[in-house]
Amino acid sequence: MDIESLIARIEEYDYISFDVFDTLLLRPYVKPTDLFRHMERNENVPGFADARIYAERRARTKEKPEVPLSKIYDTIRKEFTGLMKKELEYEAQILQPNPEMKRVFDLSVHKGKRVVLLSDMYLPSGFIADVLSRRGFSGYEKLYVSNDDGKSKCFGDMFQKVLEDLDIHPSELLHIGDDERSDERTPSAMGIATARYGKVIERYLKEHKRERRYYLKKKDLDRSVIVGTDALNWISRNDNKNYWHDLGYRYGGPVLTAFASFIDDNAKDKEGTILFVARDGYGPMRAYNILYGEVENRYVYAARIFNILLGLNGRDYPGYEERIVDHFSELGYLKDAGDDKKRFFTENRDLLEELMSKELIAYGRYLRDSVKDGTVYVVDATTQKFSSQRLLEAALGRSTVGLYYTMLSRKDVSRQQIIHRIQKSASGIYEGGHPGIPDVVS
Repeated sequence: MDIESLIARIEEYDYISFDVFDTLLLRPYVKPTDLFRHMERNENVPGFADARIYAERRARTKEKPEVPLSKIYDTIRKEFTGLMKKELEYEAQILQPNPEMKRVFDLSVHKGKRVVLLSDMYLPSGFIADVLSRRGFSGYEKLYVSNDDGKSKCFGDMFQKVLEDLDIHPSELLHIGDDERSDERTPSAMGIATARYGKVIERYLKEHKRERRYYLKKKDLDRSVIVGTDALNWISRNDNKNYWHDLGYRYGGPVLTAFASFIDDNAKDKEGTILFVARDGYGPMRAYNILYGEVENRYVYAARIFNILLGLNGRDYPGYEERIVDHFSELGYLKDAGDDKKRFFTENRDLLEELMSKELIAYGRYLRDSVKDGTVYVVDATTQKFSSQRLLEAALGRSTVGLYYTMLSRKDVSRQQIIHRIQKSASGIYEGGHPGIPDVVS
């Protein structure tokens, strides 16, 4: 049922019940259990995801199908028993409000409907209530959670409890949720009106065939997060979003997040300094500082003109003599250089080299004010000439470690060809090689 039809439907009822997970609250994954795989990777606990899934199956029985999280962790392998608090921390961080259903919920409360929330869930009811509050859900009368007293939507006894508490006939209640059995068939059989809300991730994958193929090709955690997060962006669409917002959210975000992780993995000297080179380094710098930021870092300029001025790769810039003469003329160091600037450069080479040397000293002073005594890391987009890194090394008078990123399409040269080019071009840049190129979105 579409949202406008659902909004029209709530006008007919004074009592509204909402499902919570996958209806009011969403996770940024294709599958909810990918949360456990996320924990396994981030917390470095191999085997946790499968053990957590198996423990939940063991804890649930025919006699007691609804169990609290604590019971699940009572049955999990011994080495994982201490991760229950960590699981709650992850849930609290990743659960997001569904903007479509938030609109329906808020309208129901605003119109004075008596609203209750129902969930077949192992998470503690107090925890769920706190997450709902922090995500902006308020004004409902009561939250019913299956593991509190063993009553569930699936078997109908939770709905019966709601009807008794509200003291109403089943036909007076409208229930809204995403699950075919628990939110539609069971309450409908009891005479309760229902409005089935399609799962966001299923609707997204049906509408986005390319993204669906991308996920099905591998079905790993990375693709689950990328697709799941994009589904949240899709369901949150509004008039303030446009092509550029979507481009940054869908592609820039994953690339910068992965590259920030790569920087954190390779910038191992915590007493060092990371130099993010303008302008390609701006996005990576923002992402790194938001997500990590353990190593002191600076945003520095390494304009192409500096390479020309310092004579590092003048041969790559035809007419570099004119560029140098123009630069020092604009600064007021040269008077009446004339029209034949190449000739002026040749005739006044000693003067210009002296000026260039002073520029190098001044630029080096600017950079040295930005770096500490440890390793200096240079972050930039992948390059063919390493001109920025060569410039920084010349100005600082010391070696650096370069960290680079690139994007390849299917029609581009292969990843191995890129690595070969970099290794060839990087001769003399790195001591002991380079950290390589990560697979950002493989």
